[in-house]
Amino acid sequence: MGIKIAGKPIGPIGFGMAGFLQPNRQIPTEHAITTMKAALEAGATCWNAGEIHGKPDFNSLHLLNAYFTKYPEDAAKVFISVKACFDMASARAMNDTEGVKKSINHCLDILDGKCRTDLLEAARGDPDVPIEETVGAIAEFVKAGQVGSIGLSECSAATIKKAVAVHPIAGVEVEVSLFETGIFTNGVAQTCKEYKIPIFAYCPLNRGFLTGQLRKYEDMPENDIRRHFPRFQPDVFGENLKLKEENMTVVELTDEELEEIDEVLKSVEVKGGRVPEKFARFLEVCVHFTNSDHDGDNDGDDGEQTVGDKDLAETPSSAGGKRFISDLNPEAAFLNRPSSHDADSQRPPNDDIGIWVDRQEWEALLRQKKQSSSSGNRSAQASTTPVEKPHAAALSSLIDVYFQRIHPFLPLVDETEFREQHAAGLVPEPLAYAVCLVAAKDPLAEQHLRLGQSSAPLPPREYCSRLHAAVMGFLRGPCRYDKVTLIRILTLTSMHNEGADVAEDASMLLSQAMHHAQTLGIHLGQQSSTSTGNDLAMKRLFWCLYALDRANSSMNGRPIIMSDADIAIEPFTPGESGYPAFEAWLRITDLLNKIIGFYRPRVSTDITGWEDHFPGLEEIFDDARAWNLPQSQQATLHLFYLCIAVLSHRSRGIKQISRSVHSSIRQRLCANEVIRLMESSFGKELNGLPFIPYSVSLALSVAYQHLRQSQFQHQQEDARSVVRQCTKILHNLRRTWSSADAMAALAQKVLDELDRAPSLASFRVKRVPAGIGNNVTRAGGAGAEGYEPCMPTITGERSGLTDPIPHAEGGVTAGVANGTSAQQVSAATETSMLQQPQDSQAEIDLFNGMDDIFGTYLDPNYPNLEDFSFVDNMQPFDWSAMAQQGTYG
Repeated sequence: MGIKIAGKPIGPIGFGMAGFLQPNRQIPTEHAITTMKAALEAGATCWNAGEIHGKPDFNSLHLLNAYFTKYPEDAAKVFISVKACFDMASARAMNDTEGVKKSINHCLDILDGKCRTDLLEAARGDPDVPIEETVGAIAEFVKAGQVGSIGLSECSAATIKKAVAVHPIAGVEVEVSLFETGIFTNGVAQTCKEYKIPIFAYCPLNRGFLTGQLRKYEDMPENDIRRHFPRFQPDVFGENLKLKEENMTVVELTDEELEEIDEVLKSVEVKGGRVPEKFARFLEVCVHFTNSDHDGDNDGDDGEQTVGDKDLAETPSSAGGKRFISDLNPEAAFLNRPSSHDADSQRPPNDDIGIWVDRQEWEALLRQKKQSSSSGNRSAQASTTPVEKPHAAALSSLIDVYFQRIHPFLPLVDETEFREQHAAGLVPEPLAYAVCLVAAKDPLAEQHLRLGQSSAPLPPREYCSRLHAAVMGFLRGPCRYDKVTLIRILTLTSMHNEGADVAEDASMLLSQAMHHAQTLGIHLGQQSSTSTGNDLAMKRLFWCLYALDRANSSMNGRPIIMSDADIAIEPFTPGESGYPAFEAWLRITDLLNKIIGFYRPRVSTDITGWEDHFPGLEEIFDDARAWNLPQSQQATLHLFYLCIAVLSHRSRGIKQISRSVHSSIRQRLCANEVIRLMESSFGKELNGLPFIPYSVSLALSVAYQHLRQSQFQHQQEDARSVVRQCTKILHNLRRTWSSADAMAALAQKVLDELDRAPSLASFRVKRVPAGIGNNVTRAGGAGAEGYEPCMPTITGERSGLTDPIPHAEGGVTAGVANGTSAQQVSAATETSMLQQPQDSQAEIDLFNGMDDIFGTYLDPNYPNLEDFSFVDNMQPFDWSAMAQQGTYG
């Protein structure tokens, strides 16, 4: 029978991590991670770690950090219990208030937000410090949302009663085995039963004694920690071994003896399954570990495969093996592009607005994703399960967070009407849950992220995923809401971004909302005919849809849903909406609306972006009367403005280096400003809107282009520093935003390759003689005038990142137009050699390998590619190594 602690289910099998870091046996980190993964897959979802496992500079908490860095998606699947408040260096308890604070903060620093501490306990008691003081100090961290719940370790019944008087106790950890049954006689088990406190029983096999691992005292290595325990001392070891052997002897029971046993069982309460059931479970776990290294096993489906699954796994994509990535997507900056120097290559259609990505790995990908797909089917079948609701005590708080932090930018609902209906219990459940879903991404909401009857908040992504499933369950059912309510539910839910199909799901929901708005004629100013009759509320609703439509176009690479030509409703006059932040947001969105035009098909390749006057944020604030907004709202609008300004330059690929045009300079400056803002104290106060990780991703793509294009080493070093900053920021954002996952992986891959490269010059786009690849001959003949200082003029053709300039024998560059003289070629080649270091074959291979990975695998629009199981297969992408190097600070 399962239980829940801090909102997470606890299975019957626990997993202790102390054995990884024994003095006589230090398990390599990678081996430990493999074992942890197998334990989770075998059903061990309750993990126990702590400061006391290992050395002060590397303990089992460091292993947790490494594991969840590699498998961040598993953080929501595991219940983490942490032993703290014990200084291993001095071997003393730290149970007073200051010691507790110091210890817990140290634990949280080690975990670095990779996973949540669901339960924390002082590892050992201190006779000089009352347990009330210790529990009270831990409770402060529970109230702050940094710890999920409080446990006790190695305690007496009296200690439990004192602790419960201060704060609810979620678990008691004590040794329980056939050798250690003291809790059943000393009152601990009875007290836990009275207070309904689960018991975490450790060492059920008595540290190998009951398994036959130890046959004699000498079987334990010299520095084995078990040599310090009384039960394993030489003078009693032999007696205990005899006792164990005696109780393991196979005996034959008479009918009378069996009847006597049955009578005993009738007189006591027996919980759980009988021995055959438990033994079957044990065999199942053993089989799992035995087969864990076998490839090709059909894990979890008993070897069965439906016809539909078989067809899916063996049939190539009907889309011709290609997928399109818009240039508005930051990841397009990393993807491989056809070479403009290849005369035989043909540009794919619409190559001027994005990239067509190869799907040559499609069948293999589907096989790898088979398990994820079956999980999705199980999720779909779970629609009949009870809906997970926000905790009753937290619902009002999340609504307050929404209206304080999100509503000023996007007033999708009428606050007065909503609060009145909520007070009367008349707000439709999915609308209230959708409001909570959007609010949950904001930093102020973290302490309120509780579902059901949970007493502790959940991590933001887990909370949002589970609540999103509840809202989608309502939307899949029969519609019981008026059109305006349905529009609001759909629009709010579209702002959630979690899972493999985030872009598709968000766009689909927003499209449905826009469809219903068009049906009502809101875009034509026909809102007065709706059931609410609230013209201003309907006008706000439409312009929120308009703003989100444009944001969806850029962030998710979709065409806009509603054309400007179809909009008849008038814009707001200054102050009309009642929300200055909203009006400033709309004015910035107007800039984005124009910028989107630079990315449309058939736009002239001479267009490099917004080259005339670009409105400043101060002008926008003047128009919107936004100067009295709270600092957090001003900073959020500033970041949104910088994000749009970065997009205002129309990049055409890595090899076509930007000229010194206004939009290019603006892009680089604003990208750097994004990083400065995110790293400042104001970055921690930003309102929780979904464009935040997108802004950092854009800054990363600009830094990557600068790294590849700059001809100066110091600028490349600066770009590498920015990539490192972006990596750290994106990693921190991943705790809340799954949309940061893919770009964080890209950023880490860039850093890995940079660290491996012999020189940053390996990544530099080569400067080439004028005329190569575009049949251009400069007037003036030889010398410097025959050399093109950056790259050929933008022609609309995309340059491949991995295509080296072909060389003829003798070192003369091949592929020169017929009209170019040998003298021009010689002069230009000589200049180029002075400017660039010689490429070794190893550098080229390294360079090609990096771009191949970006071009083939890291496509966020691939089905099921938002999780990291596919990224983990990339070499040398090693999350644990990255964490140890301190990449994320």
